[in-house]
Amino acid sequence: SAPPIGACTETDLRLEVADKLKVDEEFIEKLVEEEIKDEAGGGKKGKKQVKKVETVEEDKTNPYTATYVTLYPGVYCGGILIGKGVNATLMPGTYVIKDGPLYVTEFAAIEGDHVGFYFSGNEANLYFGPNTTVHLTAPADGPMAGLLVFEDRDSPKLRPYAILSDNARVLEGTLYLPQSHLYIDADAPIADESAYTAIIARRLELYAGPNLVLNTDYEATDVPVPSGIADMNARVFLTN
Repeated sequence: SAPPIGACTETDLRLEVADKLKVDEEFIEKLVEEEIKDEAGGGKKGKKQVKKVETVEEDKTNPYTATYVTLYPGVYCGGILIGKGVNATLMPGTYVIKDGPLYVTEFAAIEGDHVGFYFSGNEANLYFGPNTTVHLTAPADGPMAGLLVFEDRDSPKLRPYAILSDNARVLEGTLYLPQSHLYIDADAPIADESAYTAIIARRLELYAGPNLVLNTDYEATDVPVPSGIADMNARVFLTN
C-alpha cells in the first residue's frame, strides 16, 4: 500500500539551486539526452535533437565549498532541489516528494539510512546528476519497509527517472517504478556496495557501459526484501 500523504511540511525546497529554475520532465529528459550524447562522443542518438543544456557538471573538479544540511521525513511539496556542493543528510523515515522532483546536481551529496521516497503528483520524479554522491538505504520497517523508491501507481507512463551519478555505490532496497522510464548512465559502478538492489520499472535503459550491480545478499541487511522478489532469481522486472 502507498504511504499516507498529509499536509505539506516543506514547499519548494531549494538548497543552493536557483529559485526560478523549473525542473520538470522535459528539463530532465534534455539533461539525460545531453549526457547520452556526450558519452557517445557528441553524435546524434535517439529520435530527439535537443539544444545544449549548460550545466557545471561538465567540469569534473568541484568548484564549491561544501555546506551541510539535515533533512527530516515529511511531505515536500514542489520537490527537493539540491546543488552547488550541498551535503544533505536525511534522517530515517518516509519522504513524500509531491508535485516536483528530487533533483541532485552540481557536486551535491545525498545520504541517508532507512529512508524511503514516495513520488506523487505532477512532475514528481528523480534526477541524480553525474557529479554527485548518493548513499541511500531503504527503511527496515514502517509503510515503506524495503522500498527505497516508490512511485504513485497512477503516474503518467514513461515519466523519466535518472541515475547518472558516478558515486552511487549504495542504493539498498527496491526501486518500484511500475509506470516510469529509468535511465542509468555512469562512469563508475552503481549499487555495487549494496547488500541488495531490486528494480521494478516499465522501461530501463543503460548507457555508455554502466556497471549496474544487483546484489542478492539478503541476509546481510535489515532492509526487508519483498517476498515476490526474494523467491525469484531475477531482480529486474519490466512491466507491460
